[in-house]
Amino acid sequence: MICNDDVLDRSVCRVVQNEVIGLRVDPSGLSNFSWMVNGVPLSCTQSGVSPDCVDGTQNEVTFLPVTGNIGDTYTVTLIASDAESGKTVTLARTFNVIEPQVTIVSADENLVWRQLLGQYRDITGQATDCPDGLCNDYSEDILDTYAGDVPVLKAKFIPSFLGASSERAWKLDGQEIGEDQSQQISFAADKPAGSEYNITLSASIAQSDETRRALLDTWGVSPLNSPEVNFSDSAQVQLLDPNLAAAPKGIIQRSFAAIASYLPSSLLFSLRILLSGALILFAASFVMAAVPGERLASRPVKAEEE
Repeated sequence: MICNDDVLDRSVCRVVQNEVIGLRVDPSGLSNFSWMVNGVPLSCTQSGVSPDCVDGTQNEVTFLPVTGNIGDTYTVTLIASDAESGKTVTLARTFNVIEPQVTIVSADENLVWRQLLGQYRDITGQATDCPDGLCNDYSEDILDTYAGDVPVLKAKFIPSFLGASSERAWKLDGQEIGEDQSQQISFAADKPAGSEYNITLSASIAQSDETRRALLDTWGVSPLNSPEVNFSDSAQVQLLDPNLAAAPKGIIQRSFAAIASYLPSSLLFSLRILLSGALILFAASFVMAAVPGERLASRPVKAEEE
């Protein structure tokens, strides 16, 4: 089962090149099956494709080889007859060929979370979780955690089913680190606050020899056109001072800690100078406003001449 993890995949199933996609429909009450892909008949034989198929006719099963280019779209249509009513039943499923992608994400947002960059206003009114129309903008490749914590990270694949068949290699500051049984990595963030860890993830997918032979024998795809595919991602985990969090670790505390901890030193120095100057100007203005009043109050009042 693929393409069943989110709404987007259920609408348009994302696949990668050189996959062989099997399709099946519940045959109860149906007959006279006819499969097509982009309007062209899609044949499936028992001798040439799969023992689940039937020679000389089509049944409830077929197979689709993804032999197109990145961006290509396949629309598979099944036309069958309803045995009870005699009416025609039409079902369709769309597949989109994409490049495989992987992203390093948090496996536990109580321990490590994406860095908050700021907010933006949703002018479309369609964004969710945006109080008063203000949406949080998070970094895609910088994560925050507290010094002394044990952050847990995992790989997010698109398409998601690649997670079960990919080979993965993680590195922490250039040193290899292995996954646990949950296909996650964790490490003790024992550097001082203000430091960071650099994480890299390399992934690869390769079809089995049986699949590549089927692509060659059944659909004429050369083994030279079905090579191993490599892709990767990198992220930085920055360490915050745990003393900045006066309350339990919540999103608000994390956000303020991130902002306070990672302002550039030059900006902090300029801010101090600006505040000092503003304080001096305020004090001078206060004195200048107070002194004339005191002189006026101590000045003798002339008696009016009669």
